[in-house]
Amino acid sequence: MNKEDLNQLPKAVTDTFKQPFVFLIFPELVQHFPARNWSQKQLMTKLHEILGETVYFDHWQGYLIAKNADEALIVLIPGYETLTDD
Repeated sequence: MNKEDLNQLPKAVTDTFKQPFVFLIFPELVQHFPARNWSQKQLMTKLHEILGETVYFDHWQGYLIAKNADEALIVLIPGYETLTDD
């Protein structure tokens, strides 16, 4: 998955990208889970659980996205510009 793949998502899907949800975007599937009132530490813990030890951050259309070297999945995190392990 890459940013060009995100550009191909239907508007009906991208319209749902809102807090307090985190979105898991696979090539053939978009899932979400609630992250209401989660701290940055809780989000980072979940990102490491999903993506592994090394997490890379980028931005797409104003959203923070995270992925790993495998790039099979993009995690979209509305409402955040950055996240750290601190």
